[in-house]
Amino acid sequence: MKLKTFFEDLEINRVGTLPHRSYYIPFSEVFEAKESHSKLDSKLLVNLNGEWDFQYFENIRPYIDEQLAFPQPTKKIPVPAAWQMHGYDQPHYSNYEYVIPFDPPYVPNELPGAYYTRDVSITKEELKNEHEIVFEGVDSAFYVKVNQQFVGYSQISRSYSIFDIQPFLIEGKNQIEVIVLKWSDGTYLEDQDKFRFSGIIGDVYLLKRAVKRIDDFSIEQREVTKDEACLNLSIESATLAEVSLQIIGPDGHEVMYQKIKTNEPTSIVLAEPRLWSDERPELYTLLLITAGEVIRQKLALRSIQLKNNVLYINGKQKKLVGVNHHDSTLENGPVANQESYKKDLILMKKLNFNAVRTAHYPKTGDFYELCDELGLYVISESDFECHGVVALPGLGWNDNYNMIAKDPAYLSAGIERMKAHLLPNRNFGSIIMWSAGNESGYGIVLEEMLKYAREVDPYRMLHYEGYHYRDRSIAYSDEWIDVHSRMYLSIEELNTEYFDDKEQLTKPVMLCEYAHAMGNGPGGLEDYHALFEKHDEFIGLFVWEWADHTINIGTKEAPKYRYGGDFGDFPHSNSFCMDGLLLPNRAFHPGALEHRQVFRPVRMSHYEWNQDTQQVEIEFSSDYQFTSLQENIYFKIIYFDQFGKELPHNDSELLSDNNHIFVQVDKKVYGLLIKYISKQGFGEIGFDQIQLKPFEVKRPSYLEMAEASSVEETQASIHIKLGTKQYDVSKTSGLLTSAIIDKKKVLNQADAQWCIWRAPIDNDKLIIDEWDWANYDKASMKVTDYEIQTTDKIRIAFKGKVLSVGRQWILKVAFYWEIDRFGKVTFHVDAIKNDEMPYLPRFGLYVPLDKAYNQVEYLGKGPHESYIDMQSLSYFGRHNQSIDELETIYLKPQEYGNRLGIRQVSITSNKQQKIEITSEQDFAFSLLRYSLADLTHTKHWDELPENDQYYLHLDFAQSGVGSASCGPKLDENYRLNDTQMTFEWDFYFS
Repeated sequence: MKLKTFFEDLEINRVGTLPHRSYYIPFSEVFEAKESHSKLDSKLLVNLNGEWDFQYFENIRPYIDEQLAFPQPTKKIPVPAAWQMHGYDQPHYSNYEYVIPFDPPYVPNELPGAYYTRDVSITKEELKNEHEIVFEGVDSAFYVKVNQQFVGYSQISRSYSIFDIQPFLIEGKNQIEVIVLKWSDGTYLEDQDKFRFSGIIGDVYLLKRAVKRIDDFSIEQREVTKDEACLNLSIESATLAEVSLQIIGPDGHEVMYQKIKTNEPTSIVLAEPRLWSDERPELYTLLLITAGEVIRQKLALRSIQLKNNVLYINGKQKKLVGVNHHDSTLENGPVANQESYKKDLILMKKLNFNAVRTAHYPKTGDFYELCDELGLYVISESDFECHGVVALPGLGWNDNYNMIAKDPAYLSAGIERMKAHLLPNRNFGSIIMWSAGNESGYGIVLEEMLKYAREVDPYRMLHYEGYHYRDRSIAYSDEWIDVHSRMYLSIEELNTEYFDDKEQLTKPVMLCEYAHAMGNGPGGLEDYHALFEKHDEFIGLFVWEWADHTINIGTKEAPKYRYGGDFGDFPHSNSFCMDGLLLPNRAFHPGALEHRQVFRPVRMSHYEWNQDTQQVEIEFSSDYQFTSLQENIYFKIIYFDQFGKELPHNDSELLSDNNHIFVQVDKKVYGLLIKYISKQGFGEIGFDQIQLKPFEVKRPSYLEMAEASSVEETQASIHIKLGTKQYDVSKTSGLLTSAIIDKKKVLNQADAQWCIWRAPIDNDKLIIDEWDWANYDKASMKVTDYEIQTTDKIRIAFKGKVLSVGRQWILKVAFYWEIDRFGKVTFHVDAIKNDEMPYLPRFGLYVPLDKAYNQVEYLGKGPHESYIDMQSLSYFGRHNQSIDELETIYLKPQEYGNRLGIRQVSITSNKQQKIEITSEQDFAFSLLRYSLADLTHTKHWDELPENDQYYLHLDFAQSGVGSASCGPKLDENYRLNDTQMTFEWDFYFS
């Protein structure tokens, strides 16, 4: 039969599907239902994942419009999969711009698509059952045929589509055909920031249903307290009058067994329930038992309340420390499964997240079941985003925002998307808030979606950030919104708009997106955490986002990660898809460790050191509301000596007694690092440090006094000789360019430079134009005067300016090199910055080094990189690292590897040569494999050229990293904008 063009009709989302219902998998018996760990364990499920016959069409429309027969496929493809991940079509990344002409509900005449087919065998005995075919996700729309007969059509990419195929089946071999379209009218409502993938991207399976069966069921948590849980259970069935209900407690013991009627609500009361929370995810097991099927639902019993704009879970105040999660895996693009979800969710717990937002579409049942199991609060979001309207000419940007949201033509499509989201997932207790969608403006469409959600489920909170962008000339009610949800507000904006006058607050405040984790960053988490802790009404914040989205065109061993624009895609948003706390392979970016530390649930609140008994009493506070510190944490203590080096025997594991521990130390111990180790298997979840006595800088033991000295000048350099030591200072730059010790060149770099430039990080987005205008990348020192002074020390004093092409002076600098008879070389700098110039990326020296210099020991913050607004992840001590261990990978090359709080750094070569720098004031350094120019201009990490040098940065300071790639400007406190800068470093060469 002819396939009608349902895909260009806003009123049609589904044809021939069964009604939306709660997600469930029938099992064949009670034991199977109890013991199953996966839906695939059910004997009533026929898994259709795997290899399908496949044919891709650059234009599939003629096969639909002209009733053409599909040719026998000549290719194979796995299901589930995105066909772009298997060599078909073109990967395409867009943030918000529509990837097709804006002409709703129509899509281009040249409509890419694919034809899938496979056979499934059905026995005569199996035909006695009813059969449903379930698709857990198809992007963007699809038709289904069985044995050449039309079964139905569906769209909404992230939704369940269930078809009754019993009337079409025969004994023996049955052909299933699926025709998938790349675009549909739904494309205009699925404009999320992601790679635009196509195909059967979710699981496909048959369910063998009993003739007499449950059709749907819902559980409402009407009122839950520690004394009792009052539930409403509704079971719909066209074939059964009653079913058996069994409820099993978290301890495995039965707490209820009874017969209940179908098609009418049943009240269930559980006395003294064990309540579910992120800290203790207690789960009951509900079994609905019929003659032919058993349906299982885990019950996460909890209460959700908003009182005085404060969030309470189970009667106790709770805050949501969250992250936004896209379905994005390195191997399979948008295809996620139970295994990949579990890996991500466990990593979230390791990083001290207790909440997740399903950005920006619902997940499958596997995800929500795991959130129930692991203890994560969920903001579940509808598959609804039409952000692309802001790019349309006309009213302009946000003035276009409400275009679709206000258009009644989209009402049925919007409500259908809320139904497809809410109804399947309403029984998962981890979901505490429904979100209508993302970045679609506001109007009648969103309002009706939210109204529908409130009517169906009055027991959960409702969320939609786009309400802020409503047309203020229209009197919309805010009763369908339970939180003031915003994105990327600065601390100042949060205070001004909400917290400076809390009496005007009508709802709690939440940042559904903040801390844009793109590239090097995010910075400023400590500031957000402080505000978060200060105001009870600030109930949640959600990092954008979980992991970088990329496509690997290399191998697993030698990956080549690519992003928007690398595939000829247009329009595209470049590397904006690489904005996660994790690399695509789930390795942590430093920003992930920064989050873990800033939001550690345990922290030292006080300590006392009794120097007579050498005992340290340490007191802790925690964020735990439902469990104790003792239940969650044990402590691992690391001891440091006078030089900040770890002492042996640091594996002390102490348990807390009334939130205190007592640590015995001796006089060798100058500091302690207290690591918090999770008893739930999540590893280290934070630390605190105690400095009992200041760490000492190791003084070089190899210095010998020279008997005689001399100074000579050439046209280009000043040569200093001190016994067996020789030094050269450039008259052009004023910098030390050579150090020869005992006839061996320790430093040989005429290319040493003053440096105010850093390879732009993604979060420099809002300042980079000013830096480019100022030509900071082309700045150099112009020496204007110098003087040589010879007493018991040799001092060469310079005056100069840091200038750049076509611009006025940036810095005026007075500096000197002073060399004493022991060979200590002191570098002293006094600088004045021009207030008319933008704040500086950094200020210091840039010194290429021989590649033999590959090992570093430093007293400062480590072992991870750190910046002024992102340093909590590191602790102060003595660290020893190789060039490899100093490296941080950002797939789009940029500034990396900075270490803060340095008092001493020694760079050692494999030839036993050493360059050592010490200071009485903190400074920063990095030793990089790649040059500043390469990091600035190379597009992909794997394309960075291998050089014959390493590159040492020594910095007075560097500006912070912030999160301005999609957030507020860098806070002024973290900008290098000092009018006057003074520092002094001592160099030793051996």
